[in-house]
Amino acid sequence: MSKFFLFLCCLFYSQATLADTLRQEITGIKKQKEVLNLEKKRLLEESDSIEKMIQDLARVSEEKKENHAKHQIEISKTLPLLARLERSNPLRIIIDPATGQYKARGIILMRFFISSIKNKMQQIKIDLNDINVRTSDLAIKNQLTRHLLQEIERRKEKLSLVENKKIETWTKAERDRLDKEEDSNTLLDESRETLSKTTKVVSEATALKGLPFRRLEKPVAGKSFNDITLQNKFSPHSIGIFFETKKNARVCAPAKGRVVFKGPFRNHAEILIIDHGETTHTILMGMHKIDAEVGKNVYAGQKLGTMASYGSGHLSLYLELRHKGESIDPAPYFAMKNLE
Repeated sequence: MSKFFLFLCCLFYSQATLADTLRQEITGIKKQKEVLNLEKKRLLEESDSIEKMIQDLARVSEEKKENHAKHQIEISKTLPLLARLERSNPLRIIIDPATGQYKARGIILMRFFISSIKNKMQQIKIDLNDINVRTSDLAIKNQLTRHLLQEIERRKEKLSLVENKKIETWTKAERDRLDKEEDSNTLLDESRETLSKTTKVVSEATALKGLPFRRLEKPVAGKSFNDITLQNKFSPHSIGIFFETKKNARVCAPAKGRVVFKGPFRNHAEILIIDHGETTHTILMGMHKIDAEVGKNVYAGQKLGTMASYGSGHLSLYLELRHKGESIDPAPYFAMKNLE
């Protein structure tokens, strides 16, 4: 019987380890996707900024082109005037020197005006070339950003495929684990029924024999009680004890040992199994969150998890004690503390 129960514990442990590994891998994939989403957000913001800069440069370029066209019109209007001044009759300059001086000054001013406009047009051309270069660089950078966004989407798709496969594997492993637990519990019930047809209550005298501890610590602060209805709900073929707890109550180890299993079981959200040595195990049901890790050693009184923070009235924590595969009444072991 003890070898069979040890086999069950090893089976639960291996299944739980596989489930924990898959959960960790799925969590890692989700974190990678979160990092990619942040990078995607950054690249989208950068792409929007680049497109805005390109639009601004295009607006400036149009303004410069309009100014260039205006200067060309001004030159085209000024050149005929300058040509007329230069074609003036030289005899009139001899006859009227003042008129000649005015024309000479006009020619000088017109040439200076045209030279100034040409310089402005030349600067506009330089600015337009610079704008074209910057626009081209920004377009290349924006294209690279878009390429990176596409690469991020491809990586996210690959991660999603891997994540879905991991979830599918985890779901199948959980189903297999629950099926094996169901089969194992059926065999355990049949073996227990073959060995004994009646349930025996452990007395205080026998409580001191065959177990690795003399007494158990209360896992939570609260009074203990027995309830047939709850017993049938949690473990109908076993003998256990219930503790009335408050919301968010700390759940602690009843004795030192090693955690061999944690996770959902049948219609229970979370259960915890502790191996105390000498084929002795305690099973805790009813916790909302389990902090203890499978394979880790715990000491008596060490925090294992917490009860739920919601629900009406008091909450209940169920504790079951097994020795050599058989369920025994744990109540006398809590009473030992008062006798010592």
